[in-house]
Amino acid sequence: MNHPELSAMISIQDENMLGHMMDLMVREVRHPWGCCTISLYFRSNPYFHNHVIVKEYLITLTGYRVSRATPIQWSQHCEREVYNNRLQDSSASFFYWFSDHSVAASGRIAEIISKDLWLNPLKYYE
Repeated sequence: MNHPELSAMISIQDENMLGHMMDLMVREVRHPWGCCTISLYFRSNPYFHNHVIVKEYLITLTGYRVSRATPIQWSQHCEREVYNNRLQDSSASFFYWFSDHSVAASGRIAEIISKDLWLNPLKYYE
């Protein structure tokens, strides 16, 4: 939440959800093709049922391109709230980025997480 570029897309609702995150792992494989996997691990929470959500990118000459992501299994009351917030606020949130592959800055967000946040997390820890 303290990264200068990522903090702008973390809503209060995202902050509450991320408060249940236990771990973040990034794995990059460069051979035989470039691939970056971002995995977020969560304890039980009132927002969604997944304990792990994963977003995978292919690394191409033009940057990071989404190849797949774990569908978030929202709890019933939270799914409606997330959907209503998305309709009212057209700006992307962290979980909106995770579940929607058409977010314009998707590749940039993955690059920030894998190249900056993952490599040097203490820089952004309060």
